[in-house]
Amino acid sequence: MVVRLLKNVFLLLLSILLITSCGDNAAFVDEDIQVALELENLNLNTSDGPQNLPSNMGTCSPSGTPIVLNASPSSSITPSQMTCDCSSGIVDCSSAPEGPFIISSIDFSLSGSISDSGLTANGSADINVNPIVAVNISSATDIIPGNETNFSLSGTCSEDGEMVQILIGSISVSPSPACISGGWTSTGINVSSLPDGPVIVSINHADSEGDTAVDSTITINKDTTPANVLITNAPDVNATNSSSYSVSGTCSENDEEVIISVGGISPAPQPICSSGTWNVNGLVLTSLPEGTQQITADHTDTYGNAATQASTSITIDRTPPTVTLSSPSNIGQANASNYVVNGTCSENGQAVSVSVGGISPSPQPICNSGTFTTNLDVTSLSDGNVLVTADQTDSAGNQAIQASASVTKDMNGPSVSISSAPAINLSNQANYTISGACSENGLEVTIDIGGIAPSPQPTCTSSAWSATVNATSLSEGAI
Repeated sequence: MVVRLLKNVFLLLLSILLITSCGDNAAFVDEDIQVALELENLNLNTSDGPQNLPSNMGTCSPSGTPIVLNASPSSSITPSQMTCDCSSGIVDCSSAPEGPFIISSIDFSLSGSISDSGLTANGSADINVNPIVAVNISSATDIIPGNETNFSLSGTCSEDGEMVQILIGSISVSPSPACISGGWTSTGINVSSLPDGPVIVSINHADSEGDTAVDSTITINKDTTPANVLITNAPDVNATNSSSYSVSGTCSENDEEVIISVGGISPAPQPICSSGTWNVNGLVLTSLPEGTQQITADHTDTYGNAATQASTSITIDRTPPTVTLSSPSNIGQANASNYVVNGTCSENGQAVSVSVGGISPSPQPICNSGTFTTNLDVTSLSDGNVLVTADQTDSAGNQAIQASASVTKDMNGPSVSISSAPAINLSNQANYTISGACSENGLEVTIDIGGIAPSPQPTCTSSAWSATVNATSLSEGAI
């Protein structure tokens, strides 16, 4: 009996000794019950908003037992007390009913206990709080020719007096800017060595204890290649297209505007670059005076890179040219193989389009000193009326009123005969008359009587002719 009593006293003293000697992280063990709490030192991030605590903050027993933890200083986390679960031997604070929590940038400690069946175990841990760096690119979000040698960045930070490390693509910015009043700025950065395309900007920051923030990154774009624009089709302005003018060209920036001006007149709206081309149609230029005018085209990409301005000169000429025919002759056996057409024209250096019954010379004659002339073979044309035409177009595209004339082609020779030629005697020699038939009405019949010709010569009329001469000077005999 005495031995059993001494044994119970010994076990009680041993239990008290175990409880009092475990310190901050303690466990009580007997044959049936184990109470333990072991908190881990952790790294947490400063809150930029409410957040839940981790689900693994240490070990504990028995499972299913609540664990109450308190933060010191209390200002480091709000709320400063949290009720966690001992879940499968793990301290789980992710579902603490007091949460979610706001964590400041101040390092803090956690301490608490777990109790079961009248037994208690205590635990504590140090929590290291990492700062957070916030980045805001305010002066230029993209790199273009205007800022690639003087690029700027700015943002926010949590550790005043500490440096902010900046990496722009492969360029590490030096010197690093200091965090001042919660903000940082870096200017005059030369990023011209970076290739065009996406550029990752990475910002980092550490507190005085060397705690490093989670990197803050942003992707910007570098585009230092200028846009490109050309004018490929810009006809002169004439009377026909002056009220509905069209001009077109190529461009490099699809879906971006191309700024067009024709002698100061711009389309509304301006054309959009589509599939590498731009077009303007229906532009009214009737208010522009005749003479030389300038067409310009400008184009800029989404990053502000402007193309070299495209420009070309056009002529505005609404006055039509003039062309005339110089009384073309009829076509006969003598001239059919080398028929001459000539006339006047107003556009020196420009071709005159000549047609004789559908036959055109090759090449067409050129207007020179206000006149033109050409020769062509028209023997293949049928006899009869033949239309001769002349057209001319000036360099602006204005067409002259067509000049035209109708001539006759007759490749059959004329016929003439003498039907009355009486003998010359004393009674008729002073007024001698001879007559006959002819085929070419309106044309002259040439008469010769022993060297004497009537003046004027007779004209073929109604297929007949007649002439009277003074033949007294003729010698007697045969004539």
